[in-house]
Amino acid sequence: MSLQAAGLLAWCLLSLSATAARLELPELDEIDWLVGQERAPPGVIFEIREYDEDALVWVVPRLERYVQILRKRFPDPSIAVLSHGDEMLALTSANREAFARVHRIARHLVEDYDLTFHVCGTFAAMNGLTTGDFPDYIDVVSFGPSQVADYKDLGYELIGLELTW
Repeated sequence: MSLQAAGLLAWCLLSLSATAARLELPELDEIDWLVGQERAPPGVIFEIREYDEDALVWVVPRLERYVQILRKRFPDPSIAVLSHGDEMLALTSANREAFARVHRIARHLVEDYDLTFHVCGTFAAMNGLTTGDFPDYIDVVSFGPSQVADYKDLGYELIGLELTW
């Protein structure tokens, strides 16, 4: 192997290692902080805004785990989710089969954990969708950022769920 090839290989390995190290779940610190509190917050709002229709494939299982952790520590506070990026397209009724696991988990969270799962109606409308394009366990709100602000005004803790590089 030439010196240049060895250098390129080393650079690639270091880059992959650095990328893996940067792939973090910053919300874990927030979850840990919340469950470490003496008293429960009035509620928790999870915000999702990704630019990939497939994002809920990896976000929703994490969300399910976080809800389980929160409910185990604090069974009563209200928990809500707001999706207002391309990922919300996976939640349409038309995508129920293509994203079956996402729909199964979202419905489970709504029905079994009394969670409210919102999507942004403004973003939906920009994509030609209406309230009728979503299953009944998904709540379409008029404007996602306003919904988040309303929850924060009620004292809810905001936790962003995103892929961090």
